Amino acid sequence: MAEKKTNSTEEVVEEVAVVEPETTEEVAVVEPELVEEAVAEVVAEPVAEVVAEPVILKYAEPVAVTAEDIANAVVTPAGPAVVGNGEVDDVLLSSCVYKNDANRRSLTVFHVQRRLIELELLQDGSVKAGYYGDLTRNAVLKFQESKGIPGDGLMNADTFTALFEGDPNVRVSLS
Repeated sequence: MAEKKTNSTEEVVEEVAVVEPETTEEVAVVEPELVEEAVAEVVAEPVAEVVAEPVILKYAEPVAVTAEDIANAVVTPAGPAVVGNGEVDDVLLSSCVYKNDANRRSLTVFHVQRRLIELELLQDGSVKAGYYGDLTRNAVLKFQESKGIPGDGLMNADTFTALFEGDPNVRVSLS
């Protein structure tokens, strides 16, 4: 650092020397525009594709309902109601056991009860789903009488076939 003095005022001046290391390599001077173009070609940014997904509403919009609306409502039976694996269920005559000693529930008996409820011979909620007890037997007897099939409320081949006639939910097996 060197100081210089002048006549009118004192002034401090720094002298700075920049010393670059000696190099034998040639240095190329490139214009900034060319560098930007080269970088843009090498590093291309990925373009994100925006895909609009459909909005699926789980529930309908709420609607105000009056007591009069409920009183005047018309109840319509539901369509096919598959209760098994999502496809047509096999129903077996051999699975219709009255008062099953093992107290087991059966998919076949559940379908029997479903059909009896659809035919308004059994009240929904009045039976143990899948258990062939007294209420189911009485409803089967009513069905047998309405179709002119001889029986005592126990399931037989004629009753079983007639009960599921035209039912798209099941495939009947008399085994």
